[in-house]
Amino acid sequence: MFSAKEAFYKCQYEVTGEWLEFRDIELQLFCGNPTRGRFVVRPTRRAGWFERVIGPALIRFSAQRDLALTAMTLEV
Repeated sequence: MFSAKEAFYKCQYEVTGEWLEFRDIELQLFCGNPTRGRFVVRPTRRAGWFERVIGPALIRFSAQRDLALTAMTLEV
């Protein structure tokens, strides 16, 4: 989860210039497989920039043994 949130924060900052706290977003597992899939990102507070700039956001992940890989891209 931490890796996925970091991927989101770093990706969105390049677009919005907005500094976020760890609690400003939440992640929801999009698929039932705990080792590979996607998270849906949602803001935990009213965030006009989120809907205006980002909209629905997905983070892809893969976890194997001691390694977690996460990736996110934004269309701007």
